[in-house]
This record gives sequence, C-alpha cells and structure tokens, in this order.
Amino acid sequence: MKYLAIERYIGIEGLSIKEFSEKCDISPSTMSKFLHGKSDIKKSNIDKILKVVGLSYEECFKEQKDEEL
Repeated sequence: MKYLAIERYIGIEGLSIKEFSEKCDISPSTMSKFLHGKSDIKKSNIDKILKVVGLSYEECFKEQKDEEL
C-alpha cells in the first residue's frame, strides 16, 4: 500500500525515513514498516504524522483510495 501524500511530503522536505519519524515522534522501525506496508499503525501515530504533514485524514489518504479504484 502506498501513502503518496506522505511520500510526497518526505521527498519535498528532503527527509530520510529516520528524520521524518523523529519529527513525528515515532520510532524509525515503526515508521518504516508502516510506509512499506509491512504493518498497520496506531491511530495515535497517524495523528502525529498528519500533524507534521499538515493534512487531514481525508486529504492524506484520499489519493490512495482513488488510486486503488
């Protein structure tokens, strides 16, 4: 599963997954597993990610839902 809005943010900001996870206060291993579709992530961590990227849940995940159709 791709998280395009999150990947776009990481790319625009020029961050590594480790740097992005630190900004979100999430462990790098948890973030990596989430971004690579190897595990689900807690809602509390999704909220942290959304706060950093400045998007609502709908904005962040809309593109992904549209891509799957």
